Amino acid sequence: VKVSEDEARRLGQRSLGTETLLLGLLSEPVAAELLETAFPQDSGPSREALGIAVEARILQDSDTPTTPKKRRGRSKQVPLPFTPMAERAFLRAEEEQAEMQHDRLEPAHLLLGLLHDTRGGA
Repeated sequence: VKVSEDEARRLGQRSLGTETLLLGLLSEPVAAELLETAFPQDSGPSREALGIAVEARILQDSDTPTTPKKRRGRSKQVPLPFTPMAERAFLRAEEEQAEMQHDRLEPAHLLLGLLHDTRGGA
């Protein structure tokens, strides 16, 4: 979530949406491997291409168009709030975790939560 929050701030967002959660997940090896398994290189976009497309979508949908800021160290600012769709993705991720009887909520659960809701931008 912290990487997603850093991405949201870099892109001038005031909240964490499904798109910025996906950007953060792309940096997680387990989630990236799941995406690459679901969409092999020869049949789908690379992780880098997906990240560029998601970032472009965020900037296109933004109320206040901005030039992405250079990445800096992690921020010590107040946490950004989640959008309602991002909250639903987390609820679905918790359901996935419970169904799989896992002890912790992992990036893979969140990826499944994002993929489950077709209304989100991610």
